[in-house]
Amino acid sequence: MNETVVGLDEPSLAEKIVDQVDRQVSIPNKENLFFEVLKILNENTAENTVMNNETNHFDQLISKDGLIVEENAVSWHEALEQLSQPLIKQKVIEPRYLTALKQELPEIPPYIVFRHQLALPHTEPEKGAYGVAISFGVFKQGILSTTEDPIHFIVLLASNNKEKHIDALLEIMDLAGRDAVLSDLLACKDKDEVWRLLRLYRINYWG
Repeated sequence: MNETVVGLDEPSLAEKIVDQVDRQVSIPNKENLFFEVLKILNENTAENTVMNNETNHFDQLISKDGLIVEENAVSWHEALEQLSQPLIKQKVIEPRYLTALKQELPEIPPYIVFRHQLALPHTEPEKGAYGVAISFGVFKQGILSTTEDPIHFIVLLASNNKEKHIDALLEIMDLAGRDAVLSDLLACKDKDEVWRLLRLYRINYWG
């Protein structure tokens, strides 16, 4: 593990650890293991660094341009392109960040999908991330993952600071398990409706 995870942030490191464990033993619930590993890594970071006490909620990292409501069927890479453009315009990522995502994620792998419903594509900041921001996409037709699950929600995360996105990441993972909220989001007709629902969810559950 030391040879493969140098320089990775906590979520990427947690993914690597879960993947390595899964190769050795059968894991009944990989998502729960990911949560537990991520909490351990985050606690370790908190013990060894001076943390910023400011909470960065996920909706605060999304601009209105960063909301996508796609009615038509699109491919996985077309979805990544749509979600990347607002972040490129904001100069949060370079175009090469999108190129890296396409190369590393030719399909939707199970390790970035939470509760079989929400995909969270991201890569290392060295691939062209210069800030912390999120694009949130609702894809009405769904995009099949490698496990044949139709993915309707894709959250593209760009971050050059692991301390600023950890709270937002945990909120997004929680959102993936809120079936009622996701059902309402899927029924939204435009960005304004999506924005109101996301903000209402965050306020109700996270303050």
